[in-house]
Amino acid sequence: MAKTDTRLNVPEILNILADSLKKARGCELSFHGEQKTNSNLRLFVQTEKGNFQIAFLCIRRHRFSWWIKKNGRRLHHKYSFPTNMISVLVSYIEVALQHFNSNIKPCKKTAEGLNGISLHLTSDVLGKIKRHIFIEPTLECGGYLIGRLQWSDDEQNVIGYVEDVFHDDSVGSSAHFVFKSQYGLKAYSYCLKKYANKDGAFSKNIIGNYHSHGNIGAFFSGQDRVMIFLGTAPEFYLVFSPGKKEVTALFKNKQQQLFATGLTNDMDFRYCEPTIPQNEIDFSRKGKA
Repeated sequence: MAKTDTRLNVPEILNILADSLKKARGCELSFHGEQKTNSNLRLFVQTEKGNFQIAFLCIRRHRFSWWIKKNGRRLHHKYSFPTNMISVLVSYIEVALQHFNSNIKPCKKTAEGLNGISLHLTSDVLGKIKRHIFIEPTLECGGYLIGRLQWSDDEQNVIGYVEDVFHDDSVGSSAHFVFKSQYGLKAYSYCLKKYANKDGAFSKNIIGNYHSHGNIGAFFSGQDRVMIFLGTAPEFYLVFSPGKKEVTALFKNKQQQLFATGLTNDMDFRYCEPTIPQNEIDFSRKGKA
């Protein structure tokens, strides 16, 4: 298909989207319609239940109009650079896929005999997190954990390997920090530029987030619980307390269950068992810290 616009190469963008989600998430996507500017596309996903149309994508000059089929929301975005468009569209496609329970596999199953749920942070990563949370130690801040997940064959146990982090200079108050959607898109763009190959496959991607609690202890608050359940992907969550030198950790699986998480690394933060309003944490699979 011919390139129709010097700044919006639609076929290239859609091919990167499909390849990226197929290799990173294990799902087949297809676009039905003419892939050029001033056209409308229907987006289908292949699931165990068959092919489902999950969204409409209207392409205009320098603009994508995204319509999620189930809830009828229409979202418009104007971007000059394909990287930004890809980041936004991938996030919307994943939301649409989640609506249809399309059995996305966020990571490859490996690790024979893996027992428990634990998280490994490299010394370099831990150093980056420490430097970040101590820039404004009395104010809350947060960032994203980048790495890979390794599952047991039955998908009941997992270890996360955090090999990089992403954060900006934004801070919250002494008792509040919000992970805004644009912050997440910046983190995804970072992974896209640094860890995606020319075929759109990711060697590392976002596997969770961390945030600080200033001078109060490391625990999961009611606001943290809301943040955790805003997304549906399996992820790790860390809370650090610069003031009390504490850390706590949780894992949420794709069934939206919470698990206590063991941390593997030499760190000078005291580990605290995770707490959350209402008793809904499973401690039975906690890996060795």
